[in-house]
Amino acid sequence: MAKALIDLQIKGIKEAEGDIKRLTKAIEEQKQKQLEWKSSLQASKEQLDEGEISQDDYNEALTEYNIKVAESKVAISQMNSERRANIKLIQAEEKSLDQASAAVAVMRKEYGKID
Repeated sequence: MAKALIDLQIKGIKEAEGDIKRLTKAIEEQKQKQLEWKSSLQASKEQLDEGEISQDDYNEALTEYNIKVAESKVAISQMNSERRANIKLIQAEEKSLDQASAAVAVMRKEYGKID
């Protein structure tokens, strides 16, 4: 029974660690997208300066950039919250796992005294 509980806790830790890795990768992807959007906006600014596009076109690109970045920041914030929750879960599970291991050790010691 104790082994099954420990195995279950280890499984929970591994799942949480997997979630943290997945979220970290997704956050990095969002940051990369933000850089790409910024480069695109800078290219639009250069086109405006060279007279290749109108001020209205640039304003449209700027508005689109601002909307995308705002949405991306919200997504990153949510993923960071999930990541922090998973870290807390891991810490709690590890503490619980340590307590369960200590309890098993005490039980084995007590069981050894019975013989």
